Amino acid sequence: MRMRSRLAAVGIVAGVALGALTPVAQAASHKDISCTSSKGDKGLVRIYFGSRNKVTKIDYKIKVGRGGKKTKNDVLVTDHGVAPPKKSDSGDKAKGDNRWHRLRNRDYTRGIGYIHAHFIFNHPGSDPKCTGSKRI
Repeated sequence: MRMRSRLAAVGIVAGVALGALTPVAQAASHKDISCTSSKGDKGLVRIYFGSRNKVTKIDYKIKVGRGGKKTKNDVLVTDHGVAPPKKSDSGDKAKGDNRWHRLRNRDYTRGIGYIHAHFIFNHPGSDPKCTGSKRI
């Protein structure tokens, strides 16, 4: 009987310890940068961070406004928290389907500085643009 209560106590302590650690391990923080063009297009970039200021990935989402096209949009993210600044560029291939897409999947470590997200939205005629910035 005594052995069972010791095992139960060890199990409770281990469960509490694991429970306390789980949220920390699962807590992947992120920062969003967004902007809206003069034609109503919306661009959103989400930067994910791991430990010690490590950027783990960058995703984007574009919702095109009236008359906008769902293909051939552009996303350029420039991180000035790194020397030289780190750029992640979709080229003319960003999708405007209001879904998340990966822009960058390689880790890098940064300091403190601005991150700029620049969007060019594909429209007939001139393409509207917008830029969002955040000091992170």
